Amino acid sequence: MKSSQFSVFSLLLYGYLAFVLVSCATPRSILRMNPVQENPISQQVFWQNGTPFIQSVTDSIGVRVGFGFFDNQQQLMHVQCEFINFSDRPILIAPEKFYYRNFDTTQNMPMFTQHIAWAIDPEKRILDLEKGIARKEASAKNNQGWAIAGAVVAVTAVAVISSQNKSNTNNRSSSLANDASRTNNTNTANTAALAGTAGLLTARIANDNAMIKRWQVDNDEMLKKNWENLTLRKTHLFPQESIKGTILFPVQDEKYALKYLRFFFPVEHTNQSFAFKQQWINSEIMPNGNFPTH
Repeated sequence: MKSSQFSVFSLLLYGYLAFVLVSCATPRSILRMNPVQENPISQQVFWQNGTPFIQSVTDSIGVRVGFGFFDNQQQLMHVQCEFINFSDRPILIAPEKFYYRNFDTTQNMPMFTQHIAWAIDPEKRILDLEKGIARKEASAKNNQGWAIAGAVVAVTAVAVISSQNKSNTNNRSSSLANDASRTNNTNTANTAALAGTAGLLTARIANDNAMIKRWQVDNDEMLKKNWENLTLRKTHLFPQESIKGTILFPVQDEKYALKYLRFFFPVEHTNQSFAFKQQWINSEIMPNGNFPTH
């Protein structure tokens, strides 16, 4: 009786410990970035659809930049940008040439933060997705072929087993020849049963793998469409033309994280830059009911 009670207590204790271990997740912090107006004459800050933007206009090009959101799952910053060509010649907008650096003030950049975080090249990302889709489509087809082959083996095995059982039924009379025949039929049926089981298992595994690959293809197709339609792509802007879209930047390692980010947008012979102040908002509610920030 004591042993039984101890076992129940142990199970309850282990269950409680497991619950505690899986219930220790804390809410993630929310990132907000606000533009810093360093030069009131050449830079303007304004709000649009809930997002603060900063813009600067030169004789040849106008640039508007606003922080969209931080994708915690993919560790990417979505930055909304718009470019306007005021020159009399075409200019190339190449997102893969844009980058940012960390600063502890709007101007001071410690030596250990010389690391540059380059924007993700949408053309390369789209090509990589297309390659991945092609490989996964081929894998899905191959797995479907294995599923069909496994099913054929399983069906054939059923037919063989049925045939051998029928032959044994017809050879009921006891004789040396019939006994040997029944033994041979039984061995053949057993072998067919093993082959059928293996075929059925192969068919199920291959079919599951094919379904997973098809799901991955659908997911990658959706990602590819997002990259094609929502991101700012490499484009030649002709005079008086404009383009806007999202530029994705990777989040730097925490050892480089400082209070400010400065985005650089080299276009033609200019390299406009904009400072943003980072604000991480803690999602946990403090005892006084407020949300701590840092």
